[in-house]
Amino acid sequence: MGRKALRKIAAILFVCAVVLMMVKQMTMEETKPRPKAGYVEIKRADYDKLIKDAEEWKEKYEDQLEKTPANKEKRVTVLYLNIDGGMTSKDVSEQLARAGLIKKADDMNAYLAKNKMQHLIQIGEYELTSNMDMKTMANIITGQKDQ
Repeated sequence: MGRKALRKIAAILFVCAVVLMMVKQMTMEETKPRPKAGYVEIKRADYDKLIKDAEEWKEKYEDQLEKTPANKEKRVTVLYLNIDGGMTSKDVSEQLARAGLIKKADDMNAYLAKNKMQHLIQIGEYELTSNMDMKTMANIITGQKDQ
């Protein structure tokens, strides 16, 4: 191989290297740091607006609290629960849910099962109120003392 051939090969390699560098520079994205996972990047003006809106809503909320009477009493629901022979814990739980003393019958039934109180339910009439918790209601209908 002669000198001319080597020079041609070297020139071709040089041109290829220059072209590759130019292509890389043109296609390379501008690298800027990305926010951490779970975070969002916003403009400063948007952030300031959000803070201002939050303060306005807080003021409106506080004004509304001042307008509502503080001594407004919570309405208490009273249920005279009659438990007959043959009723299951599910039946009792459903009556409590229908009366609005508990949110879901399944929660009360699960509580009774978890505490092994399903078979301790006593026949009789009981006065239960909406300000009682599940434990208190369960203790009343099973004849248990508060533990």
